[in-house]
Amino acid sequence: MIDLRSDTVTRPCEGMRAAMARAEVGDDVYGDDPTVLALEARLCELTKKEAAVFVPSGTQSKPIPFNALGELPLELIKTVIKPDDHHFAKTRLLCLENTQGGKPLSLDYLTEATSLARAHNLGCHLDGARVFNAAIAVNAPVSEVCAPFDTISICLSKGLGTPMGSVLIGNHDLVTKARRWRKMLGG
Repeated sequence: MIDLRSDTVTRPCEGMRAAMARAEVGDDVYGDDPTVLALEARLCELTKKEAAVFVPSGTQSKPIPFNALGELPLELIKTVIKPDDHHFAKTRLLCLENTQGGKPLSLDYLTEATSLARAHNLGCHLDGARVFNAAIAVNAPVSEVCAPFDTISICLSKGLGTPMGSVLIGNHDLVTKARRWRKMLGG
């Protein structure tokens, strides 16, 4: 029977199980797991970003809640950016999900939204759980979809068929800090 409820209910085939059993392993916390290092390097290559850190779940790679609307109207984004005033919590980050409910965000929208965020000195994060699907849908390389973002989280079990895990991708300084946060969050 084929279970089509979600791409997260996939199970490894015998060949995948055999490959897992043969995989060379190390301790990722100490940076010596060659399989994890190769995965992180490959995703950096595909997204054209500097560094990446494997985490056991998408939830751990993005502790900031995301708006369920996905493609937020740019005018709405402008209205929720708080002014630089000690009476307000400072807005620091724009988080977008691509795809959202199966709908890919256009490259033009990604550029416009991140340009708006940059105009307000905001960081930009992409929940790229299904970014490979989004790239195919907009007929662009993954690196182009990821280009305007400081950080990207990619879920390995959604659309890619692995049993578990996510990777947070960004620059070296951020990923160094992320490794510490991963440890503090139990990873």
